[in-house]
Amino acid sequence: MDIKIENSSITIEELPIQEYNNISIIPLKSNSSTKVDILSLKKGLELGLVEVKECEPSTVNTIMVTNNAVTPLILVDGDEITGAKQNRIVNTTILIPPKTTMAVSVSCTEHGRWHFKGHTKNETIFCSSNYFANSDTRRVKAQNSYNDMDCQAAVWDSISEVESRMDFKSATSALNDSYENIIKDQEECLEHFKVLEGQTGLIAIIDGEVRGVELFANHSMYKDYHEKIIKSYVIDSLNTENIKNNLSDEEISKIVNDISNSNIKKDKTIGLGESLKFSNDYGNGSALIYDGEIIHMPYFKNADNTISRDFYPDPIVDVNYVIEDIEDIDESGLNHDDLKEIEKRFHELIFHRAPFAREYENFELPKITPELMNAQDSWFPVPGMYGGFKYNLSIENGEYVLITESWCRVAEGSGQAHRITKDNCELIREGFV
Repeated sequence: MDIKIENSSITIEELPIQEYNNISIIPLKSNSSTKVDILSLKKGLELGLVEVKECEPSTVNTIMVTNNAVTPLILVDGDEITGAKQNRIVNTTILIPPKTTMAVSVSCTEHGRWHFKGHTKNETIFCSSNYFANSDTRRVKAQNSYNDMDCQAAVWDSISEVESRMDFKSATSALNDSYENIIKDQEECLEHFKVLEGQTGLIAIIDGEVRGVELFANHSMYKDYHEKIIKSYVIDSLNTENIKNNLSDEEISKIVNDISNSNIKKDKTIGLGESLKFSNDYGNGSALIYDGEIIHMPYFKNADNTISRDFYPDPIVDVNYVIEDIEDIDESGLNHDDLKEIEKRFHELIFHRAPFAREYENFELPKITPELMNAQDSWFPVPGMYGGFKYNLSIENGEYVLITESWCRVAEGSGQAHRITKDNCELIREGFV
């Protein structure tokens, strides 16, 4: 089989299939002869040649990586790093040049923590993890990435789904904890999926469907990540339908061959080489091309019902909803219609900050009624936002005024405060939390 991504191509052959329970792995071997010397993150950290730390000031979706080696450093899509203020995964594969420090795009995989575990140097920097993001998380990330949509909330939701399916709850919602909870299952499966001589990639099948394809430039590079990749599929194979693989060779070959017929986008490239994103009817993927060679190519089946959850869209879009009449119970003599307008503007603000909430069924928005005048601050949590809205109704100069504060608790600086009247919604403070 040949795979062509823009002007780069690679010929692959299938090695003997490996099967266990509801997982089938088809090892792949390529004809690539690239001899490029590339340092892995794990080895770079072990040798003290690489440092990974938080930005200053810290931000959830960016970290700083320093490569002090004389060879390029590869950061692989989905590879996890642990420690610092919270665990993260690399958003897309990149090559960092020798003797270079770069800001790197990441996603959080531990949304319940935003602090160092201590104050020693080892507790404020990142370490290599034994895991990739699970395959389902990588595939929702790949789909959102191709569509130029926010990945972070989709990653958090995918991790929550893992916990739900596994009937397990991490104290900090850390994906790493979910992996550690199934070590016995991992070890058992790894015995059945050994890396083969010359192997440079694999096709992964769970419950009778191709979930993903992963290719590296050479065997040396692939074997550094083999166990992590296998584990990323093992965790998504547990507590499922447990369907055996009945796919024909022709069906599998068609899925792989169709990669070459994908729509391709040039991604923003940092570091060495060229980053590409591609998509077809079956799935989405990416490729890092360097010196004409495909260095790394992950590809995943389309994620079902993926919703992009960008917390910070530019425009406020009109909202179609019904506001129930407010009963005439106010004794202050103020106009009840003012509260209807305030409520409408408040709902617009909620959907501005959390547009994904439009997709929820039976999502009940908060009512703004005169009773709030006699209450302490009210709290309205928004599922998937990892935060919500605190609000309080008061009277200023004979008019109703609603003061709101909203934030995503794992996104530093995400806090915004608004002053809402019948006439406008004004941002009065931001950058807190």
